[in-house]
Amino acid sequence: MIMITIEVEVSPTIVNKVGMEALKQRLQRTIELEELALLAQELDLKMKAAGVDFKSLTEQAREEAWEEYKATHLQKHLE
Repeated sequence: MIMITIEVEVSPTIVNKVGMEALKQRLQRTIELEELALLAQELDLKMKAAGVDFKSLTEQAREEAWEEYKATHLQKHLE
């Protein structure tokens, strides 16, 4: 993967208060989150194009997990 270096102007005040390394880490984290958001958006579009209803799938999984939890954990407290 080809990477690009960018330069960003930052005031000396913020560098002195936060630190250069902390700023670099924050920017890197923000860029990584943006990349994940773009991948999620792309995945959502592909799922929709394939006719997959993500909302109903997650709702069904949530309901099944809740039923399993009730059967294994809540029953113990009701006995």
